[in-house]
Amino acid sequence: MLPSVSTESGTKLAKRLLAKVTHDGSGCWVWKANRHYLGYGRIQVEGSSRYAHRVSYELFVGPIPEGLTIDHLCRNRSCVNPKHLEPVTHAENMARSAPATKTHCKNGHPLSGPNLYVNATSGRRQCRACMVVARARYEEKRRPRTVPPYSDPFTDRGSYDTDEMDAIAASVKP
Repeated sequence: MLPSVSTESGTKLAKRLLAKVTHDGSGCWVWKANRHYLGYGRIQVEGSSRYAHRVSYELFVGPIPEGLTIDHLCRNRSCVNPKHLEPVTHAENMARSAPATKTHCKNGHPLSGPNLYVNATSGRRQCRACMVVARARYEEKRRPRTVPPYSDPFTDRGSYDTDEMDAIAASVKP
């Protein structure tokens, strides 16, 4: 647990945290120092690296309840403004995430009703219309190709009858 802002060590940590923040027009406190590859701010606290948004919440609001995670209400992962942070269950955080709130697939089909497929294993939401197209493309690639037999135009007379060929040859004047 982090020290309270009312203590000397908490005040020092709060000053360190706020020194690495810029304010944007939307009210976010944007973390400008070290970031995790997914965009979350990182700060050293008592010798270990911690997420800056969690540190901010604990400093300015209080401890994060057991079993809860911090959700960015502003959807900005680098924001550390405690007013934009809310402790929620992991399930609630995932339900609020961008993929869960999409209404249409990348091809414009609605992700609702009979066109919505939810993978039972991963919970991933998929477009049935796009799945049908992808499956057809896959099957087309797997289908064996038949190559027509080679025919030599100089030796292959095709389906002509020899009597017919003689008649054609006789009609041509040398």
